[in-house]
Order: sequence, then C-alpha cells, then structure tokens
Amino acid sequence: MVGQSTPRWGKQPVPPDWYNNLSHIWLPYTQMQIAPDPLPVVSTQGTRIRLADGRELVDGIASWWSACHGYNHPHILKCVEQQLHKMPHVMFGGLVHEPALTLAKRLSTITPAGLNRVFFSDSGSVAVEVALKIALQYWRNTGKPHKDRFLCFRDGYHGDTLGATLVQDEIFNAFLSENPEFAFMHGPTFMANPLACAAANASLDLFEREPRLAQVAAIEAHLLAALECCRDMPHVVDVRAKGAIGVVQLDAANVNVYALRTTFVERGVWVRPFKDIVYLMPSLSISPEDLGELTDTVADVLRGQRHGVISTK
Repeated sequence: MVGQSTPRWGKQPVPPDWYNNLSHIWLPYTQMQIAPDPLPVVSTQGTRIRLADGRELVDGIASWWSACHGYNHPHILKCVEQQLHKMPHVMFGGLVHEPALTLAKRLSTITPAGLNRVFFSDSGSVAVEVALKIALQYWRNTGKPHKDRFLCFRDGYHGDTLGATLVQDEIFNAFLSENPEFAFMHGPTFMANPLACAAANASLDLFEREPRLAQVAAIEAHLLAALECCRDMPHVVDVRAKGAIGVVQLDAANVNVYALRTTFVERGVWVRPFKDIVYLMPSLSISPEDLGELTDTVADVLRGQRHGVISTK
C-alpha cells in the first residue's frame, strides 16, 4: 500500500531513489492507506503512457483533459521550446509579453461576445477564487457593498467552471478610477507564464488546423455504440456519452475502484474509475484502434465482474 513504509512496485525495475522519494508524496483524490502504489511513468507519446518496466498503457483519461491533442504533439513542443529559449517566465505585474497579448486576443475572439478582458490564472480553482474576488469588489466599487452572497451548486466542482480565466468591459470599467483602492489587487505568481501562453496558443492553432470537432463527434458515436453492451451487465446503472466523454455508472455499493484500476492496467489501458463511474475522456486525436482498445477493455473487464473485479467495498 502507498501508506506502507516500503512501496511495493512488484517486479518493475524502478530506480532506487523512487522508493525513498515516494514517502514524501501526498497523492490527489487518493486514500493512500488502501490504494495501490502509483505507477512509475517515464515517458509519454501520442495516446500512450510508458511505464518504468517498459509496458505501454493506452491513456483513456488524457491526463484530466489536459492532453486533448495527445502527448508530445510536435507543434506544441516546437512552440514551447522556442519560447523556452527566449523567455521561460517573467512577472506579469507591470510587464507584458507577446504570447499573453496574443492569447488574450484569441480567447476574446472565440468566446461569447462581450468577454473582452482576460485575467490569467494558474488553474481552475484559482480561476474560481479570482472570479469570486472580482464579483465582490465589483459591487463594492459600484456602491453596492451589501451584495456579498454567492449562489452555488452543492458539491460543485471548479473544473467544470465556464468563463471564470474572462469579463465584460462593464465589469472591467468598474475597477478604473483615480482612487488606487479601486484596482484589483490580485495576481498569481505564474500569471500569464510565457511557456504556458505559448502552449495555449499552439493548442488554439491545432483546433483551427486539425479536425477536432469532427473527431469529437466520431468519438461520441463510438462511445455510445461500443459501451452500450455494458447496459445490461450486473451492477451497471447507466451508460452515457457526451462529446468525447463516455461513462459506465455502476452500483456504488458494489464498486472496488482499486481492483478495477489494477485490472485495467493489467489489460494495458489507463482507466481510472472514480466512485461509482468508469469514465473515458481520451485525447481528441486518439486513433480508432486505440479508442477501440479502450472501450473493448472496459466492456470485457466489467463483464468479468463475476471474478471479483466488482465486489462489495
């Protein structure tokens, strides 16, 4: 177990220092007392994750959507490398740079009309924090400080936030004043990081040049058709797909997510069940062959629930 003092990597030839360093890691979304040890990754390419022992896994999660073009896309690598040699980072307080200016203009162009001002942040959670602060100070700056309550979804998740990293001119203008206290006094340390902006601009290039929306439609059609066979399996509650996301929802009382994850890895795919769902959200550029391997494996593994893959927690 991860919680044990000596990690167990099985027969995988992991470098010795990995054993000691693992004891200093706190993993996300993981009950480290009972979870299997994390898999040591040494490289990525396309839609594949290569482990330290030489095995390759077809990635069904695209690193939580962030690898939507696949890993190591040559255009993104080229743009980031060029930016790395010119300027890897500079503070955004009182300074600006071309990658951020270009990205801000492009984002304003492709988002709903009126969202003309971009405030860069480091992550989804920081974006929500920034949006909340903007909202509070907007009402204070416009003479309505009593408007300080937020309406939110119970158990809401920041990663699904829409339009958090843009604001309308009306909002921005409320912060313009001869009074310095009206300024928005917030700025993440790596705000508008040039490397990140270069990668984002390269990503937008790919959305413009390559048929991503057509690929999304093809992935959705495949997910709907290929996962439908799971609907009548024991312990399956629902099967659904939206865009490039496919879900098989299970009876939460009978899901052993760690056993499922281990079985998927043994079958050569990286699928990370969460609570009562087995979900796929692969890179949009995934090949039909790799996508078929993902869905076939999900169906086969869930079909094998009689062997203890799905069991009472």
